[in-house]
Amino acid sequence: MRPWRTYALVLGVLLGLGCGSVGPEFALPAGDAAPDSSDTGSAADAIGGGEASVVDSGFGPADGTVIDAVAPPDTAPDSAVVLADSTTTPMDSGVALPDTALIDSPPSFDGPISISVAVTGLASGDSVVLQDNGGPSLTVSMNGTAAIEAAVVPGTPYAITVTTQPSSPPQTCTVSNGVGTAESNVASVTVACVTDSFSIGGMLDGLTTGGTVVLQDNGGNNLPLSANGPFTFATPVNSASPYGVTVLTQPVDQQCTVTHGAGTVGAAAVLSVIVTCATPNVTVGGVLTGLAAGNSVVLQDDGGDSLTLTSNGMFMFSAPVADGTLYEVTVSTQPSPQTQACTVSAGMGTVGATNVTGVLVNCMAGTVTLGGTLSGLAPTSVIALSNNAGPDTNLTTNGPFVLPTPVPIGASYAITVHGQPLGETCSVTLGAGTTGTTNVSDIVVTCVSLLSGTVTGLPAGETLTALANGTSTNVSSASLSSTPFSLRSTLVPGQAYAISVGASPTSPISVSCVVTANATGTIGTSAGTSLAITCTPASCADLLAETPGVASGIYAIYPQGAAAPFQGYCDMLTDGGGWLLVGRSQPGGWTPACVGTDGANDFGWQTSRGSLTDDTQAYSLNVATAGVTSFTQLLFGNYSAGKQWGSRVFVQTLPANWLTTYTTTDVEFAALPTEVSVPACVPLPTPPDNGSVGNTGAMFLRGGYTSATYGFQLRDVPGGQFGLMASGWATCYGEDSSCYGGGINGAPGMMMVR
Repeated sequence: MRPWRTYALVLGVLLGLGCGSVGPEFALPAGDAAPDSSDTGSAADAIGGGEASVVDSGFGPADGTVIDAVAPPDTAPDSAVVLADSTTTPMDSGVALPDTALIDSPPSFDGPISISVAVTGLASGDSVVLQDNGGPSLTVSMNGTAAIEAAVVPGTPYAITVTTQPSSPPQTCTVSNGVGTAESNVASVTVACVTDSFSIGGMLDGLTTGGTVVLQDNGGNNLPLSANGPFTFATPVNSASPYGVTVLTQPVDQQCTVTHGAGTVGAAAVLSVIVTCATPNVTVGGVLTGLAAGNSVVLQDDGGDSLTLTSNGMFMFSAPVADGTLYEVTVSTQPSPQTQACTVSAGMGTVGATNVTGVLVNCMAGTVTLGGTLSGLAPTSVIALSNNAGPDTNLTTNGPFVLPTPVPIGASYAITVHGQPLGETCSVTLGAGTTGTTNVSDIVVTCVSLLSGTVTGLPAGETLTALANGTSTNVSSASLSSTPFSLRSTLVPGQAYAISVGASPTSPISVSCVVTANATGTIGTSAGTSLAITCTPASCADLLAETPGVASGIYAIYPQGAAAPFQGYCDMLTDGGGWLLVGRSQPGGWTPACVGTDGANDFGWQTSRGSLTDDTQAYSLNVATAGVTSFTQLLFGNYSAGKQWGSRVFVQTLPANWLTTYTTTDVEFAALPTEVSVPACVPLPTPPDNGSVGNTGAMFLRGGYTSATYGFQLRDVPGGQFGLMASGWATCYGEDSSCYGGGINGAPGMMMVR
């Protein structure tokens, strides 16, 4: 800036110019001379010699001469006042100005313009350095309002910045409303300082797999950790503020410690906290009571670390135990020389992070009894038990038992079977130990039969005789249940055996009983051999007697003395039921002749033909092979369909052992058969002479068989070939369906026995 501009501004300031509004004019006093630039009392000196903006106005003398501009042409002297008439008066010439010099429309100011800054949040003892438009710096050391510019000309632009942030503690100060143009006093600039915060963390080491430790910082900000490695708390801490890391919750069976866990946050994150977890070693101990004077007792922890105690009171094993391991305090040697028994309570557990002090050892004097429970002993059997190979005690009844001889407290005992019962083997569990202060009652003696099993199908109230290598043994059953039975025999473990049924029940219900599982083998040494005996009805009549109301159908039948059971059809309704089907012709019948045959030798008493489940074909049962030999009645007649009887059904009573006696001929029955259907041919008439020799009897008066060819023979004379054929009935008489042939000649028929 040129000097004349400075003088103009100095002149304005001396005359009271402010930074307010511009007035119409102002006057210089008459006779004032242009100031000398060397005058130490000049206005320029008064404002510190700084440059000022040009005042773009005119000056005029009191006589009316107007100074129309302050700014001279470039040719004007640097220190001069240029008047309107283009005369130049140097500012340092000492020339007097006119009495009154008028400035045309000179600026007028209300007062100086200042720029102030309001600082908040500044930490005590800290400072922040501000600057306006890169000019002089302002250092602020406390919160409040400070003027960064005391006096500026209106229209002056400003831009407040932070050049140096607070450092103790570190803070970040932010300027708001810091940029603008000063038209009046500026008081809207704010500087907000916030203390910097930093994270707290470190390293975790030694935590076992599956463990969890919970840390805290300054009593809060909980941080659970389940794995080793770096960690960081979620909430940071302000610089210059304290931090304190502690363990809130220890992991199970471990102890964690913190090092470098406390301090004051500086200007960076804290990463130096160290948390170390370890499995500590602890001691195991407790209290001994009741030990008699002069006695000593030896304790052990987990089978070792023997500890001899001679007086009551607190005790502790010498060897430490690792946290998380098991401990078990036992009495290794009971007190002596006086007989006592010491028992341990609360003596087992898992070591934690602190010493175990709750084990209780109590010693007492006296005796106790030995007892338990016996099961599985067969009736009338005897078992002998012995304690420590001493005198035998015989037991004969299942249930609780107590040996008669008491034993001292603290004594060792061992119960064994000194004499096994006949046909059984008995074992002892929980039979050995050391007596405590209470009676022993948990000894278990279990007996099993060397041969045992189940029986099914035996009628209620019946008994069986089973033979074990020729030794008779009764097997009884009060019901048809499968309650296990035991066979008492002289067999011993390791011996071969063969079991059979000596005799099956015959009255009132006949059944055939056989061993169906493990009939032979070798006697075991512990668990018994499991047998199975199955009883099967000997006939359809026995099945009906055993199970009243049973429906007609196919059932297993096992005649006594037969080689094996067979499947037979039983009629449980006709004439009281209990009939076994032995023959059934094919459906449809045939055109009868006096002698009937189907031309095959596969139908009759001695032939098996067809199937019980196929009613489209003829069926016959080989009664001899099946063992059906003891029937006394014959049921015969025609059938309508399937196995349903037709309109003519007869019952014939047979002589005793008829089938086995008359295997090659026939015999005359004591009486004619009776009709069980609606009577139509009763009494059966005597047929007319057909020219046969000996034809003197009525039809169906004789019966038997002479060969397999002729089927089931029923006739009126010796010999002949009349009866039930595979194709139907051949009764010779009655081709006209008269009653001479029973009304069934040529019809499909069935024959059953009972």
